[in-house]
Amino acid sequence: MLALKLFLLLAFINGFLCHNNHSKCVIVSDNDRIDCHPDAFPNEQKCIDRGCCHRPSDNPSAGDVPYCYFPPGYAGYEIKAASSIRNNLVYELRRIRPSGLPDDIQLIR
Repeated sequence: MLALKLFLLLAFINGFLCHNNHSKCVIVSDNDRIDCHPDAFPNEQKCIDRGCCHRPSDNPSAGDVPYCYFPPGYAGYEIKAASSIRNNLVYELRRIRPSGLPDDIQLIR
């Protein structure tokens, strides 16, 4: 019985998270989409596996609008350090989430 309750709870949570992700993706306009799968042969499952949104353009005649795009608020890096050197700001950024693209740069200065 406990296993069934746990299964139902996980199914509810998973459905809730998927619904929220889908809702988050719907609000992205065609002009604000950044291609999350520039590789050859993208498809919906590959897009979702990367943690991205997949939705056809609202305006098919708009041109080259990506169907697979980063969700709003996607943050791939966080600021690890910030300093000032001779009146110049220097930031170190650390990758916190894979981009889904090959050869992610882990640290940027």
